[in-house]
Amino acid sequence: MDKIIINKMQVLCHIGVKAPERARPQPLIITLELAKNLQPAGIADDVGKTINYSVVCEEINNISQKEFQTIESFAEKISSQVKLLFNPEKIKVSVKKPCALLKHNAESAMVVLER
Repeated sequence: MDKIIINKMQVLCHIGVKAPERARPQPLIITLELAKNLQPAGIADDVGKTINYSVVCEEINNISQKEFQTIESFAEKISSQVKLLFNPEKIKVSVKKPCALLKHNAESAMVVLER
């Protein structure tokens, strides 16, 4: 299956289980894999026959303006919105939260959803 991959998109989001953590925006890194037959777009050289990844990024930026407690919820919102708006055959969403576990000497926390 063909894929469109948006790799390591960075956004700021008010996210965290506790209110003080959500008080300031925190960086998140998103990788999105969208499975779709890209042959029609490749043959026709027509963006209307594919998933416009610039528009997908705009949607992710819009979602990041909301407040979330968990990266699981943030990833689920991306997955459901992208499926609804762009109808990929499959979607894989990875969300990494750098600095989430610094006190535990871990680089980041990350979730991966596949639908």
